[in-house]
Amino acid sequence: MDTSKEYINMCDCPEIQEKKVAIRNKDNFVQVEIGKRVYYVWLPRQDDIQEILSEKLFAGLFVLDNTDIGARLSYMTGRFKDFVHTKCEKMIPLEKNRARIEYLFTSMEQLWLAFYMYEKHRKTWDGEKWLKKQ
Repeated sequence: MDTSKEYINMCDCPEIQEKKVAIRNKDNFVQVEIGKRVYYVWLPRQDDIQEILSEKLFAGLFVLDNTDIGARLSYMTGRFKDFVHTKCEKMIPLEKNRARIEYLFTSMEQLWLAFYMYEKHRKTWDGEKWLKKQ
């Protein structure tokens, strides 16, 4: 479970914090202190991110019943693979090399969170904040 400062910053946004009510496992919180202000940030695990992501990706996918989980997983991982191989590079300014991509996302939680934010909200992470994709 990623508890790094970078991941906390990535999760400290309304798009993620509003999803914590829909997830069964709500025990991944960290306390954040900014001056005298103290609040808690929910840090979704990778499976939490995949669960909230599936709400978006599977909404229009016709599946006969829950036994077709293989098709659902194949669809999600295919979209994820496309994101990693094509769209991640577009998040980084052109003067940066591939090593910058590896540095930007240092855990699978960070990478899956970036995928969710891109798919659902069309936002990209610049290393400090989420930016709306034009």
